[in-house]
Amino acid sequence: MSTRNCTARRACALPELALVRVSGQDRVKFLQGQLTNDVTKLQSGMLMTAGWCSPKGRLLSTPRLFVDGEAIGMLIDAGNAQKLIERLRMYVLRSKVVIELDCSRKAAGILGEVPELPEGSLVFNQLGMAQSVQIGLAAASSRSLAIVPAQLDLSSDSSQYWSASAAAGDPWVFGPALEQFVPQAINLELVGGVSFTKGCYTGQEVVSRVEHIGKTPRRGALAVAEGEAVLAPMTEIVDESGAAAGVVVYSASINGKTAAFVQLPVELLQGAKSLSAAGRALTLMPLPYGYERHH
Repeated sequence: MSTRNCTARRACALPELALVRVSGQDRVKFLQGQLTNDVTKLQSGMLMTAGWCSPKGRLLSTPRLFVDGEAIGMLIDAGNAQKLIERLRMYVLRSKVVIELDCSRKAAGILGEVPELPEGSLVFNQLGMAQSVQIGLAAASSRSLAIVPAQLDLSSDSSQYWSASAAAGDPWVFGPALEQFVPQAINLELVGGVSFTKGCYTGQEVVSRVEHIGKTPRRGALAVAEGEAVLAPMTEIVDESGAAAGVVVYSASINGKTAAFVQLPVELLQGAKSLSAAGRALTLMPLPYGYERHH
């Protein structure tokens, strides 16, 4: 692994993400019927967060969308990419849509000031972490995601970018977390990833039902552990009695610590109980956004 990392004015490759290109004259209509966000509002220069759910309302993917010329670019979990592409193609039917993996470009993560990138690269600013967390983790104040040529030489260490993403409360579903969460359980609607006015999409009935209840029993949160060993997705979190309390959604290391985006019951979010994962104590820290619903 490269000794360079994703520090200020340096981009790092994000091999955890695959770039999918959705083209054809029905691309917007097709994705509008599949994803949780309102794809008709996607504009050039925007990175749109969305969810793709199973019919049971469980997240298959948490794609990031952007306008890509006459197509829509979509960043998804690379580990599940082929499975997701094949499943998405099953819904095409008579729609004039082509869904293909784009290997000519790749995703890059940037912390701090954006470095000079090749012409034609796309750069999207992203939500940063709470200032107190930024100081506590000695992390950069800003975070960006870029689309760059595949052959561009970049740092191979993406851990600081993903740590900053977890600390920003940025919901992503990786690996075994596939089909484990409804969108609200990992804060997808709190970061603008769900539209409740767009109409029908796969899993919409379940997602809307959770919303209309007006209360979500589980939420995404930020937990920090000492040490750099990554806590894998779906690692169990337990309380001081050893009882199951939640799971890790994803995690990465930053400056000798592990930042984990976790899912917990809302009653535990005040930190009243001692929590741990894989034998490591977890400290809950604030996200840069609240849990209030905005209608």
